[in-house]
Amino acid sequence: MSRETKSERSVRQDYELTQFIRVLEAAGNTVETEVLFDSRPADSSQSPPIPRKWRIDVALPQCPLFEPPHHPRDSMAWERIAIEIEGYGRHQSMKGFNEDLSKYGELIAQGWTLLRVSRQMIADGTALDLLARRGVRVEALSRCGIQVEAPVAR
Repeated sequence: MSRETKSERSVRQDYELTQFIRVLEAAGNTVETEVLFDSRPADSSQSPPIPRKWRIDVALPQCPLFEPPHHPRDSMAWERIAIEIEGYGRHQSMKGFNEDLSKYGELIAQGWTLLRVSRQMIADGTALDLLARRGVRVEALSRCGIQVEAPVAR
C-alpha cells in the first residue's frame, strides 16, 4: 500500500471532521466551527490586546447534557463545550505551547468545558464516545446516512 500524501491526508481529515460534525448535528446538537470566544471587555492597553482572536475548532455553544454525571437521571443540564483538535506542528515550539495553554485557561475561565482530541480520536470514534459519556446526545440517525465505526456509549 502506498503512503498517503499531504493532500490526501488533508482530504481524509476534512471528511472525518465533516462526519463527526454531521453525527453531532443529526443528534440535535448545535455545532459551530472556528468560533471566536474571548468575551472579555476590550482593553487595548494589554499586550496582546483583549479580546484575543482565539478560535474554538468545534463548539457546542448550548449543549444539553442528558443524564450527565452527578445529576439525577431525570435532570438535564446545559454546557458550552469546546473541542480542540490537537496536532504536532503547533506544539513544536515553547511559544505555541504556552499560547495554547493561555487559550485553554481562558476557555475554562469563561465557563467552557474543554475536550482536547487528536485527529485519530475524531476518526476512530473516541471523541464521540467521550462526548456521549459526558452526557452529550450522540446518535447517528440512519436517515442521514452516517456510519459510526466505533461503538458509542449511550
